[in-house]
Amino acid sequence: MNLKFWKKHTAFAGGGLFRMPPQFASTHRLELPAKREAPPYVDSRPLCLPSNWQGNQPKCAAYAACGVAEVYSWLECHLPAQFDPDPVYAEAKKLDGDNLPGTTLLNAYLGCKAQGYFAGWEPKILSNAEDVRFALHRCRVVMLGFWATDGWNETSYSSGYIGTAKGSLGGHAVMGCWYDGDGIGFQNSWGTTWGVKGFGRMTWKQFDEQFMQGLAAVET
Repeated sequence: MNLKFWKKHTAFAGGGLFRMPPQFASTHRLELPAKREAPPYVDSRPLCLPSNWQGNQPKCAAYAACGVAEVYSWLECHLPAQFDPDPVYAEAKKLDGDNLPGTTLLNAYLGCKAQGYFAGWEPKILSNAEDVRFALHRCRVVMLGFWATDGWNETSYSSGYIGTAKGSLGGHAVMGCWYDGDGIGFQNSWGTTWGVKGFGRMTWKQFDEQFMQGLAAVET
């Protein structure tokens, strides 16, 4: 790999995301139709507001949930809303019932719902790449959780691809917003200097190695 095409991001310690409990995953899994066909390419980046910076706070899931809610607000009401992740994270921690840093995708979603951002929608678990592709096709944007690696601190100047370093940063949440045959792309919450203006991507191989769980908001 030619390193001149890669940039070192300010080292981010990561962490802040926990896997959702199995009982929720089993009862809220996305039900794919029998004849499911997602197109080979989906790109919802034009719907996204500029990337935020979460600082050193473990609020990645709240940022991802707010990003999804902002896109839905635009699609439903044509209102360019910008939601505050801080009260969403505070609501999520009430649901967690502990003082540990971070939360789950589900509780971040429910924290958004408590703020009135997801009225008329329900959460569905995404368990694999097929789920994620179909959900991006139908829902435009989704919450994604990964076991992030040190490669996330090194991204391509031109494409936003994460690096190949293997050291663990812990669980991390982003907003998935596009994919193609080579991989999947997402908006991160590490500011606009990360990746390409705050957007990154990974190969499908990296996805399979690092994917934790995803969550889509589906209209009831």
